[in-house]
Amino acid sequence: MIDIHCHILPGVDDGPPTLQQSIELSEMAVSSGISTIIATPHHLNGRYTTPSEVVKKAVDQLNLELSQRQISLQIKYGQEVHVHPLIIHELYQGKLCTLANSRYMLLELPFKRVPVYFNDVLHELKINHITPIIAHPERNAEIVHSPRLVDQLIKQGVLFQITAHSITGLFGRKVQKWCFHLCKKNYLHFISSDAHHVIRRNFALKESYATIGKIFGNALVNDLKLNAQLVVENLPIVTKEDEKVKRSSLLWR
Repeated sequence: MIDIHCHILPGVDDGPPTLQQSIELSEMAVSSGISTIIATPHHLNGRYTTPSEVVKKAVDQLNLELSQRQISLQIKYGQEVHVHPLIIHELYQGKLCTLANSRYMLLELPFKRVPVYFNDVLHELKINHITPIIAHPERNAEIVHSPRLVDQLIKQGVLFQITAHSITGLFGRKVQKWCFHLCKKNYLHFISSDAHHVIRRNFALKESYATIGKIFGNALVNDLKLNAQLVVENLPIVTKEDEKVKRSSLLWR
């Protein structure tokens, strides 16, 4: 499995504070069936600033340590970029990382609302050929309570990444139910761990995929796993919305 959202780097944000704890988290990832992790430390969230050069240095050091310890896990560059007024400035300053040097970037919205300037952010990302992936939209109150906004974001080419524990029900039945609604609408594109620690916030990818497979079938599970792989390989993801637009255009020919 591939995990596109994980706080595994030591000492850079609220993930593992030490290298040893990062190694323990890495070993847990391997034992749960994960082969590749995109490291996504917080950036611009008001508490942590982790520019691209910091991320790359930390990832290279961790990969070297994992190799020396013969731990079969590959770490890729990434960030969880908080949607912030300075985000476009940071983009052009080269301080932002896409996921695994791909066309995809992981964005974190504030928990209560969607900023009024978010459409401007999406526009600038599109100009730069970057596809936005919204991390844990189930934690944003405005998105959860506005089906129209969800539809609008999907039509703008935004992709949604749900936290594994939201699927398994750890964060409550209401959150789980909303995530299942995304599945029914074909609006779920990724499941990721958002893991921080071995005990408090760890991996539940295998369990979340099992839950999805039981309710919605293995075809959706395979699509979700494939999407994560396509990110790492920097290949286009064809969404149900893309297929809908394509069918519509064929009807008008």
